[in-house]
Amino acid sequence: MEDLLVTNLTKEGCVLYRHDGKGNFYDATAEFGLWQPTFPYTGFGTQCFDYDNDGFLDVFIANGAVTRQESLRGSKFPFHQINQLFHNEEGKRFRETTRMAGPAFALSEVSRGAAFAMSTRREHRYPGDQQQRPVRLLLNETGKHNGNHWLQVRLEQSRKNLFGIGARIELQQRGRKLLRRVHTDSSYLSASDVECILALE
Repeated sequence: MEDLLVTNLTKEGCVLYRHDGKGNFYDATAEFGLWQPTFPYTGFGTQCFDYDNDGFLDVFIANGAVTRQESLRGSKFPFHQINQLFHNEEGKRFRETTRMAGPAFALSEVSRGAAFAMSTRREHRYPGDQQQRPVRLLLNETGKHNGNHWLQVRLEQSRKNLFGIGARIELQQRGRKLLRRVHTDSSYLSASDVECILALE
């Protein structure tokens, strides 16, 4: 059973619901260090993904206010907020790594959706949204530095559920088990790639 991460409005913080293995969930937001750093922001698109291929799912949150920020009153951009990135500390808590994640995370904008995919192409062209805001393509280069490897899995079948949406993939190595679910959901008005990525030791 998977945990649930719910983003909220400014001064509410996101909520992490952890499962107990028996069909019940409890609020583990403060325990995992997510409430205080997300409190000042309005979260929209979010995704759990393993950005450094260590086997633990990290968290990305796309932020953007829906009411004017008091600190930006009179500004041309009163709804701007930064996006956030959190590193999973071996399943014990999350550590915010936004300030260390490169110049893209220093941008203050109005973000909504977030889609994730494996990409090796260097040239991409995407239109902006109806309010003429640009689409940002964030290229994860973490793997270049830590040397960790991964397995890319894409399921296919001939009828109905062509990409195996909802299927679970399990990888066992050296006594450790990794579970991933094939899905494209979890982000506001966005669909991610159906391929699953699993870290390899």
